[in-house]
Amino acid sequence: MKRTGAAPTAFVSYIDINTTRVTDVKVRQALNWSFDRGAFVTAVGGSAVAGPATWIMSPVVPGWKDYDAYHSADGHGDVDKAKALLAGATPKLTYCFADTQSQQKYAVVVQNSLQRAGFQITLNPLDKNSYYTTVGDKTTTCDLIFTGWAQDYPDPEATLDVLLNGAGITPKGNVNTSYFNEPSINKKLDDLKLELDRGKAATGYGDLDKEIMTNYAPKIPTYYSKSFYMRGSKVWSFISPLFALYNLVDAYVIS
Repeated sequence: MKRTGAAPTAFVSYIDINTTRVTDVKVRQALNWSFDRGAFVTAVGGSAVAGPATWIMSPVVPGWKDYDAYHSADGHGDVDKAKALLAGATPKLTYCFADTQSQQKYAVVVQNSLQRAGFQITLNPLDKNSYYTTVGDKTTTCDLIFTGWAQDYPDPEATLDVLLNGAGITPKGNVNTSYFNEPSINKKLDDLKLELDRGKAATGYGDLDKEIMTNYAPKIPTYYSKSFYMRGSKVWSFISPLFALYNLVDAYVIS
């Protein structure tokens, strides 16, 4: 019997598209079509530690819906569909990321994959100690922003409402760094937050996840993190979807 355990975690990484600066939804959709998710997963460390994310909520979130609004046959993007949406345009966009060794490596993948479709991507590494202060300022000049998120509690409200309800945007300190503020979506998020049947709400959140990415494309989901652990030869348990660790409460001995 194998002595390893692997499971998705609550953490998903994104490239947020600043919708106050990239206002044309066709351009945002073209960014999603052009993005090379397969190359990004490889850069992160490969399939043992990361999987391709094509949705906003993590697979461990109740109501998660498995869909791909920008499906490509090989997982490396569809440049032709991106070019068709751009119709000859070559948008100039600035990609902001924390100035670390790993993020510098990822930024090259982002730049290469988007420039295939005609985007002109300028890389803007920011001081890692003030990164989230800079991109969380509503007046930021960043067009594309590397971010990540993990739910604080096991309800989809802790992902979609926090990251995409425009009513929560403030002058500084934002985590909605897509600066997405669509009144119809805000209303649906508010309604789901008040739904007492959280199972029913979870289904609604999953549907809304797909609607947001398909119709508005405020983010480019990149990858979800995977936990990968060894265990003893005679013990077993499942990996908690909340903590991404073996659940010791339900551990048992294999005789």
